[in-house]
Amino acid sequence: MTPLQEKLADLADQIGQIGIYSAALTFAALVLHLLWDTFQGKHHMFSMEFLDDLVEYFIIAVSIVVIAVP
Repeated sequence: MTPLQEKLADLADQIGQIGIYSAALTFAALVLHLLWDTFQGKHHMFSMEFLDDLVEYFIIAVSIVVIAVP
């Protein structure tokens, strides 16, 4: 590998790690917000609306990883 290819590979790895961390933090924040709304009485635990929101948040996290990982 050339020096440029090595640097690009390192940069791609760093971007991938940042993307995974960002996705995990985003998912955690969204789930915490959903749980907060549940305890406030806006959602019922294990209702279809709750599960739909949970799946939507997972899809958002996966989308962030797919976009960030080269």
